[in-house]
Amino acid sequence: MSEDDNNKPGEAYKNIILFPENKMVRQPKETDPKATRKMRDYQAAKFVEAATDEIGLDLVRRFVQMGLDTKQDVFTKDLALSMDAIRGLLYRQFNMKHPIQKVVDDAVKLRMNKTGVVTARIEYANMTDETSATTKPLNKPVSDDLNDRNNGFFQFTEDFEFRPDFDNNEQTENEEDKTSYVFLPDDNDGPPSDTEK
Repeated sequence: MSEDDNNKPGEAYKNIILFPENKMVRQPKETDPKATRKMRDYQAAKFVEAATDEIGLDLVRRFVQMGLDTKQDVFTKDLALSMDAIRGLLYRQFNMKHPIQKVVDDAVKLRMNKTGVVTARIEYANMTDETSATTKPLNKPVSDDLNDRNNGFFQFTEDFEFRPDFDNNEQTENEEDKTSYVFLPDDNDGPPSDTEK
């Protein structure tokens, strides 16, 4: 600085921006806990789905490099189940539910060996196979009816006598047995024909 600048105190601070001496504190906006949880779950789900897709593509690339036939239907089924297990694992990290977690909880048991190492054992007996679970029908007619209905055959057989109640019919009630009777008009009680007029 030159001597002229020292003589003029206002000129020395001409290019300096002065900030307020008191610290400005912004009050955080209160957010709805439900909205916060929803946003967290949405972001977690987005992350999990993206990570699962990335892991799946990497696995398929590795399988192709290994020379596996990735176009088989059984390969697709096996990969889908494996990827769903990975998806369930990632969702569990965010304390979120996924249907595969119940399968894992029922089928996988953890055990600790003598050295303190935890190992996982899959107990396939705990997995239910719905196709092998058979039930006995109550009896043959019920079984036949159910099979017919499942195959689209349905026949309605009424076990009562259908007698519609028309306005011009007389209806009386027997007081003793509270049975309703409908008297249908005779052939002679009908409307006159052209020959009778």
